[in-house]
Amino acid sequence: MLAIGEHTHFVLAGSWYQRNAIYARDRGISDNADRRAQGGQNQGSPTFPGRINYAGTEYILKDGVSAPASINDYRVFDSSEDLYNFSASAPSIPEIERKNVMAQISHQINPAIEVWSELLFTRSQFNNGLAPAPWSSSAYNPGILNAAKNSPYRPADIDPNNLSQLNYRSFELGNLEYKQAKDAFRGLLGLRGDIEEWNWETALLYIRTEQDDHYSGIADSDTVISAINDGSFNPFANAFATGTGYDNAAALQAAERHPVNEFDETFWTYDIKLAGSPFELDAGLIDVATGLEFRSEEIQVAIDDLFESGNNLGGIQAASFGAEREVAALYLESNIPLVQQGSHSLDLQLSGRYEAYHDQSTSAGAPANQYEAFVYKSSLFYEPNSALSFYLSYGTSFRAPTLTESYGGDQLASYIYDDPTGQTPAATRVYTFISGNPDLEPETSESVHLGFAYQPHPGRGWKLNLNYYHLRTEDSIVNSGQDVVNQNAGGALRDGNGKLILVYANWFNAAEVKTDGIDLTVSYTHPTTTGLLKAELGVNHVFNYDIKTTSNSPYVSYLGRLVDPRASNENIAGPGSIPEYKGYARFTWAHQQLTVAPDQYLNTRATHASLGHTSN
Repeated sequence: MLAIGEHTHFVLAGSWYQRNAIYARDRGISDNADRRAQGGQNQGSPTFPGRINYAGTEYILKDGVSAPASINDYRVFDSSEDLYNFSASAPSIPEIERKNVMAQISHQINPAIEVWSELLFTRSQFNNGLAPAPWSSSAYNPGILNAAKNSPYRPADIDPNNLSQLNYRSFELGNLEYKQAKDAFRGLLGLRGDIEEWNWETALLYIRTEQDDHYSGIADSDTVISAINDGSFNPFANAFATGTGYDNAAALQAAERHPVNEFDETFWTYDIKLAGSPFELDAGLIDVATGLEFRSEEIQVAIDDLFESGNNLGGIQAASFGAEREVAALYLESNIPLVQQGSHSLDLQLSGRYEAYHDQSTSAGAPANQYEAFVYKSSLFYEPNSALSFYLSYGTSFRAPTLTESYGGDQLASYIYDDPTGQTPAATRVYTFISGNPDLEPETSESVHLGFAYQPHPGRGWKLNLNYYHLRTEDSIVNSGQDVVNQNAGGALRDGNGKLILVYANWFNAAEVKTDGIDLTVSYTHPTTTGLLKAELGVNHVFNYDIKTTSNSPYVSYLGRLVDPRASNENIAGPGSIPEYKGYARFTWAHQQLTVAPDQYLNTRATHASLGHTSN
């Protein structure tokens, strides 16, 4: 910090951070997508060159066969043993480089008023990727499927009418990679001061983020179709195959494209706050805080034409969109001392907040949305003595849909589903469209907390915290292709054999999500002459985590269920797996300016399936 005169202070700081990529193959626990040795499943990919679906049966080329001459060059595909180990080439931790500079200045105009400003600029590069891009010709992608049926390299004894799918993976183009370049600016200008017993503060905040995503390893399907039609690409052959008239590597390299997606977000907010202690009771002063807020948000997403058209092989399909939001809010909160006799005290806290939203898509014809909400919270804090305290609170909350949830353009992904009809083979990745829904209602929640803390000697020795919580959310904003599949509704499209080929999984409001449990923390602190030693153990036990998707449907428990959102779109609750128990152990040693605090975390009865890469 630099003092410029008696009343002005200036701070300038910067940082640079770089982390190299770590590949899944670099660690023994993640070098293979086959998890059976660890008690799981083979999570490898069924999408690779030389695999077809013919007459309802999955086949792959026999070992040593580069390109088929007849159906006899194939054998039946084993969905447990023949999956591609994408962990051999996929990164599990991406490369990152981040640079930022921060400046802060404050000036005391007079003893009652201070002006201050903060500026922050961050430039980051994020290089990530997957294994070589997988793609298939199926009923969802009829252009490639029809071209493959008419290919001069289709074996004569394979009836094109019975060929329903042909798989490939662009090994010839290397990994599917994307490099993200992001610039973010944050600027704040504020005033604060005192008026008698009141403190006031007002500030204007501006945030701007610009991001470009550059992709490589993706081929244009129209160019590949042309290569199949003119015979320069053999869709039935293995990767890098060559033969009379075709060279798969050369054909895919000619079809490679380098699309760029652009994201632009702007955020403005202005607020004014007032806090003081204007009233007094026998037990002490009543603290009051109130404020007004106004904010504006805008998001613009420009998706490359290759992705918008769906002509990319192996990458995402998405749509451009833009939306904006304006919000006005008013809040009031207070702390009211009811009893104060020595170390014996009872305090009441009350707070309330009103918010009004106005959302609008920048696309023509999209409806505008308006939301209003009043939420509140009340809490009682009781301390019979300096060692023991109890608290009880009840509150409500409100969450409006994000602009992406309401107006986001279609985005295509692929997920593995549990097909209740049994017509879709296990481990089959199914194309899934995830779309915004302008008809979403806001989430509303209520919560109850009850707990106590016990510490015989404040600041040292043993301390125990126990908290019971109950949370209930109505109209929870969720997304679940698995729910669509389970209902077997019009959002789940199937081919002539009943196999899933496309799922529409828009955001929607679930009827209710409810959960309850306890948090327990035990710690021991030992102060030293130069610092402290502290050991801490925390445990969370979830009693229930239940979801009902409609008002007429039953509750379904998600407690203890293993859900990997990267491999499956099952988890409509959003947070991934819900373990029955989770906890941590922490030891802290502080000596003067040095602090060492290693952590150890544990989940049981539903450890999150996050070993390696599962999105290929």
